[in-house]
Amino acid sequence: GPVIGIEFNCDGCVAMCQSLVVDLMKGTTGLVFVSQSPSAAESQIENFYNFADMQMGI
Repeated sequence: GPVIGIEFNCDGCVAMCQSLVVDLMKGTTGLVFVSQSPSAAESQIENFYNFADMQMGI
């Protein structure tokens, strides 16, 4: 199915996104991924974009 990637960059954005996702997804069965740490987020974003580029080439 469709996959949407959104990137936020600011101080404290990982904690802010985690809190927002918890509030927005209550009572739904949707799947949402938010990085668990700011230090890991950069490589996770890069990996996501690389995967999306590969899929668009298929």
